[in-house]
Amino acid sequence: LMGTKTPFEEQIYESAQPLESESLYLFDSVNRSGIQLRPFIAVMPSPENQTVACFIFNRVEKDSTRWVSYHFEHESEIKHASRGVDDALAMLKRFKGEAEA
Repeated sequence: LMGTKTPFEEQIYESAQPLESESLYLFDSVNRSGIQLRPFIAVMPSPENQTVACFIFNRVEKDSTRWVSYHFEHESEIKHASRGVDDALAMLKRFKGEAEA
């Protein structure tokens, strides 16, 4: 996902496996299966102009997570709660704790 103001086309595919809604996948149309991308990348409408853009997780703040995008200069960062990021970070913390024990 590169470039400025890259358009994202939405398409519907029939999958041979169940896929989670609101998740981003790389989809193999031959095998009809998807590989879920990590929760640190989100394709969603920007808050102000509602144009779909790619946002990348940046950091956890006091009451939300900060996401950045290189698609729109004036909307280059947003705050957006993400359970997927929270869960992934919790798994990393558990892994780190187990490694130290």
